[in-house]
Amino acid sequence: MQKNRSKVSRGSKILVITGPEGGFDETEINLFKEKNFPTITLGNLVLRAETAAITALSDIIYEFEL
Repeated sequence: MQKNRSKVSRGSKILVITGPEGGFDETEINLFKEKNFPTITLGNLVLRAETAAITALSDIIYEFEL
């Protein structure tokens, strides 16, 4: 199975922003869109903020085999 690679190249900087446990509000979402931040979701999972950060970093390590 081949992974779906994004356009992030090795050595690139990746910014991970996890939302509060209640999720981002509309103003925050609009700011991210305005700044052209690419967004990735963890799906329908509802995680504590601490767990979401660990999960996001684990996904990045898996995807880019760092």
